[in-house]
Amino acid sequence: MDAEELINQANSICDKAKTCGAALVVGTLAEATEFLRAYAGERNAFYRQLDQIDPLKLSSDFIREIVTGNMEAFARYVRNGLLEGMSIERKAQIDVVSDFLEQAQVLLESKDVHPAAPTVIIGAAL
Repeated sequence: MDAEELINQANSICDKAKTCGAALVVGTLAEATEFLRAYAGERNAFYRQLDQIDPLKLSSDFIREIVTGNMEAFARYVRNGLLEGMSIERKAQIDVVSDFLEQAQVLLESKDVHPAAPTVIIGAAL
């Protein structure tokens, strides 16, 4: 599932939590927990927070608020590119460095280019 699909699914679960009746809150909690387990992982804080909820000890309104807040926060988290562990800025930096190194590789393979040229590019990339 790509980022946009994750965001849409998280928003869908969030909407369901906001509008479901008291009898369906526990099922929505389970759906949100399983979604986060599958797509964020068991070590993710969003998953762990929902996994620790005991629905027998909390009111349905409080569970609804927790699920809604958690899913909204998860959607923002994904939207900001943090699910993959890297910010958008860091990904851009890596892409630029990769492009420079790729250019240097092409120059190294060319017999018509002095070896100093790709060396300068590699140095600039570092």
